[in-house]
Amino acid sequence: MEIKTYEDCLEVCNLARISPVLIAEAYGISLPIAKELESATTHEEIWAILSNTPSESEIGKRALNKVLDISTVIEEMWEVYDSAPSGSEIEKRALIKMLEVATTLEDIREIYEATDSESTERKQALSKLLEITTSFEDIKEIYEATDSKSAEREQILSKMLEISITTDEMWYVHARAPLGSELEKQALHKIETKLSKVFKTSTTFEEMQVIHDNTPSGSEIEKLALISMLNLAATLMEMQGVYDSAPPDSEVRKQALIKICELL
Repeated sequence: MEIKTYEDCLEVCNLARISPVLIAEAYGISLPIAKELESATTHEEIWAILSNTPSESEIGKRALNKVLDISTVIEEMWEVYDSAPSGSEIEKRALIKMLEVATTLEDIREIYEATDSESTERKQALSKLLEITTSFEDIKEIYEATDSKSAEREQILSKMLEISITTDEMWYVHARAPLGSELEKQALHKIETKLSKVFKTSTTFEEMQVIHDNTPSGSEIEKLALISMLNLAATLMEMQGVYDSAPPDSEVRKQALIKICELL
């Protein structure tokens, strides 16, 4: 069949179930809706054109780009993103524009999860996500949802360490930091610094035991806490705890044994 007009395209469309827009573009035939698109100025007008136009067609791409250009709120941009062909430039443009206007953790995280791994957009989304997040639990949730092989994990852990307040949070980061990494060392240092401050104001056996149990093994604070536990222990159970915690052949262990015998 010879195709010269848009009407011919419509006839083929009825026979082959292919969009007349795609057929017209393939044959270089001008489209009636092209003029409509040029004069369209509102979302409603452009989406009306898109409702009858394949998004992968040239006119469809032009329409999506035009509606994105006039979009001012993130919901409108998501509509463009969802309508764009997967992997297309317009899809990428929509993500970038959404990232520029997004201000909430929820919106930025949704954009982050929509981006391709290792893409520039993903890195930008993660940076913005970490910039506005102040909750350890929120970042922990992001970390645990990230692929275990992703290079992003250490960046997320660094932010978690930065805002960590409790020793449990610091130990969480330490346990997941790459072995021997600077991040692992920083986590240990922060734990020791935190417990050193707590040590100066602690006066009971229970407080010293918490410090001892949460301090890096072999650290000076661990040793001082154990000595304080020895001096503060008043019951057989407490002294037994000191004995069990003390290194073999240490002076603290010997003193704990003597005090255990005295308490029997």
